[in-house]
Amino acid sequence: MEYLEDIDALAMAPEREGMDDLEFHSVVKAQAQDAIDYIEDFVSPERSEATKFYQGQPLGTEQEGRSQYVSMDLRDAVQSVLPSLLKIFHSSERVVEFIPKGPEDVQMAEQATDYCRYIFQQDSNGFMLLHNCIKDILIRRNGFLKAYWDEREEVETYTYENLSDDELGFLLNDAELNLIELETKQEEMEGVSLPPVHDAVIQRRKTKGRVKIECLPPEEVILSRSAKSLDSANLVGHRRAITVSDLVAMGFAFEDIEDYVGGNEDHLQFNEEFTTRKPEMVDTEDVHSEISQRRVHVTEVWVKIDYDGDGIAELRHVMMVGAQQEGILLNEPVARCPIFNACSDPEPHDWTGLGFYDLVKDIQTVKSSIQRSLLDSLALSVHPRLAFVEGQVNLDDLMDSDAVGALIRMRQPNAIQPLAVPFVGNSAFPVLDYFDELKNTRTGISKGAQGLDPDALQSTTKAAVQAQISAAQLKVELIARIISEQLLKPLFSHVLKLVCEHQPKERIIRLRNQFVPMNPATWDKDMDLAVNVGLGQSDEDKKLQALMAIKGSQEQILQLVGVDNPIVSPKQYYNTLAKIAEYAGFRSPQEFFTDPSTVPPPPP
Repeated sequence: MEYLEDIDALAMAPEREGMDDLEFHSVVKAQAQDAIDYIEDFVSPERSEATKFYQGQPLGTEQEGRSQYVSMDLRDAVQSVLPSLLKIFHSSERVVEFIPKGPEDVQMAEQATDYCRYIFQQDSNGFMLLHNCIKDILIRRNGFLKAYWDEREEVETYTYENLSDDELGFLLNDAELNLIELETKQEEMEGVSLPPVHDAVIQRRKTKGRVKIECLPPEEVILSRSAKSLDSANLVGHRRAITVSDLVAMGFAFEDIEDYVGGNEDHLQFNEEFTTRKPEMVDTEDVHSEISQRRVHVTEVWVKIDYDGDGIAELRHVMMVGAQQEGILLNEPVARCPIFNACSDPEPHDWTGLGFYDLVKDIQTVKSSIQRSLLDSLALSVHPRLAFVEGQVNLDDLMDSDAVGALIRMRQPNAIQPLAVPFVGNSAFPVLDYFDELKNTRTGISKGAQGLDPDALQSTTKAAVQAQISAAQLKVELIARIISEQLLKPLFSHVLKLVCEHQPKERIIRLRNQFVPMNPATWDKDMDLAVNVGLGQSDEDKKLQALMAIKGSQEQILQLVGVDNPIVSPKQYYNTLAKIAEYAGFRSPQEFFTDPSTVPPPPP
């Protein structure tokens, strides 16, 4: 009976109403402002300090008249590991690839992998994307990529002269072309009227859509202060200044934007991280007088909120305009947030993690102090201070320190004596070596890791040197695996969903010197991904040696047993040859070998 009473009570309870626009705007604006305050007060100052260390800016402890040298340990560490990471991500192997769910999905998974890689590498300049993002990761702890379907209207204007009636009619039959200006001329020759000709100005408006991937400046990304990760964050946002022209091209009406054009200072001009990286932008005004190039402050957020009043928070995409988020341009439900984040040393239950700045900050500070003292000691030992008997030395001669070998007039012998300061370099150098070794231990980046340690190369065997290099490279491989899992894996999954949902028609791309049609509408957008960046794997030379041994065994089986054997097929032999070509640096094995699966069977 109690259960029946509860059911009756639920049936009689009034339905909960959703939020009205004013309440929704107030809630989202408050959450966005709290996220901005969190980034401005706690995150940006530390990232700003990291940028100063990377640039070698003064530490704030300088003294006038003393050495102001700043050690560049953070920059050296980043520049040492960056080439190795980029080599891993742009090698011949697929860092991430889609996994087929069944035998019938193998070709689809390979096409999806190739197409997403093409979008990342060719359409979005993947090398520079990863270069910039990895530098943000190593220096400022976090790197951010944003992938979205960018659909905007492009306008092109053409001017034609002396068009015939047929030519003008042909142009006007194109639905994408609009006639802007038309001038008809008719001339006479020897009293005979010639056919009329036309001068026309024609405008083409075309809507284009594609996947766009951007590396976001870290200060532009905001998220709720209680977030453990971007996936679990209640709010993730992207704030920036967009021109009126770009907003109109994105499909927004000019009437909804014009009230927020100008009138406020750029909110990022007061961000410490932004001003450290671009000091020339401090206290600047928008110099564009033409309104289409004026900027509008846009705060784009993905927030989990119960908008419809069903008791369950759903993810919504909200675009607010104005420096204080005064208006809402867009409010729509979405399935996922398009911003992805990675760090080199993630901490449990924290989205920020640690970067190289945290590892070498104290080392760079101490080494700067030691090297300043070392340079001061050297300067004083070469140019010591002088003690003199007052009234017994010509001060003009004594103060003329720039003249080498100049005479100094004295009224009595030994009226001048140098205050000798011993050079402390012999004591300082071992200390500097200690801190260099400490930096190498923390970062995993050393001369041995790059194969450049002359002592190791001369005094040990090849196997010992190779073992030292392999052990040092484990740190680089660990960072690469973290970036792949945190950044590239969810990014490629999101890109696949974007093309499956938004690409309207088949697209033909050039892949391995062949033009291949790609039609994502027939693909499974929920395919899983595998990361191929391993830990402790052998280097490419060892893999190439192993492949050559495999190739020899396959050739023996094919020669002894024949093509129709149960062990090695022509396709497997081709895979081995293709891998050998890839490790040799050739990205298109099809230039040398033909895939037997693409060859039609012989006629009966």
